Amino acid sequence: MTLAARNAIKFLATRAKISELDAYALCSIAASFRVTQVVDIVRGVHALIPKAIFAPDLRREMTVV
Repeated sequence: MTLAARNAIKFLATRAKISELDAYALCSIAASFRVTQVVDIVRGVHALIPKAIFAPDLRREMTVV
């Protein structure tokens, strides 16, 4: 989960052009974390950030390619 949170912070800082501290604060109130895989030793956690909290222009820029 720590890695998912760090990746979400880096993603927001880069794509939304905000500081990592602001991205951290945003994740603390808007991100949801889901356990997506638990098989043998492999574990997966994903951070979900709703695009609806961003302005429409920024939503289009934040699309993962």
